[in-house]
Amino acid sequence: MMRVLAFAVAVVLVMLPALADNYLLRVATTMLMYSRAGAGLEFHRRLGRLSIVRHGSLFGLGAYASGVLQTKGCRCQQRGR
Repeated sequence: MMRVLAFAVAVVLVMLPALADNYLLRVATTMLMYSRAGAGLEFHRRLGRLSIVRHGSLFGLGAYASGVLQTKGCRCQQRGR
């Protein structure tokens, strides 16, 4: 059952750029980034027994750096459209 669900999710993720508009693609990307950050936080908290402050500070540092780069003119180039 889990393999079928994982396969269905993988197919949807592969087909998403071809079928979705720019807004939906941006929302899906944001959801995936936050879910990945949450999974990493859960790993650190339960299995790694490490401090949560480090994970949050690195996530915040990455968000700050990307914000600074975008205001300085480093824009993400869209390909294919």
